[in-house]
Amino acid sequence: MKPLDRIAAKARRDPFFLGHFLDRHAAAEGLDDDGLAASLGCPRDNLSALLACRAPRRDEGFREDVLHIGRVLGVDAVRLAEAFRHGEVLLETADVACDGVQALMAARDAEGGEP
Repeated sequence: MKPLDRIAAKARRDPFFLGHFLDRHAAAEGLDDDGLAASLGCPRDNLSALLACRAPRRDEGFREDVLHIGRVLGVDAVRLAEAFRHGEVLLETADVACDGVQALMAARDAEGGEP
C-alpha cells in the first residue's frame, strides 16, 4: 500500500478530512472506490489525494474550498459538494439517532426497566 493510500484510509475515520464524509456517502450509495471516483468525475489515481484533503469549511468558505479541490484534483465540484453534504447529513443523522437511543435507555433505566 502506498503512503498516500494509508493516509486516505485513516482520513476515512477522521472528520477533519474529506474522506470521512465521502466514505459515508459511498457506503450509503453502495459505491466502491472505483464507483466513488466515477461518481465524482475524479480520476481514479487522484482518489486517495481527494480523501486525504481537509474537509471544506462549513461557512461561507465552503464554495471556495470545493472549487479549489475540484481544480487541483480534477474533480467535478458540484458532484463533490453534493457528495460531501450527503455524507455530512448521514453523519449528523447518525449522531441524532445515537443521542435518541441513549436518551431512551437513560429514561428506561431511571424508571427501573429491564436493560
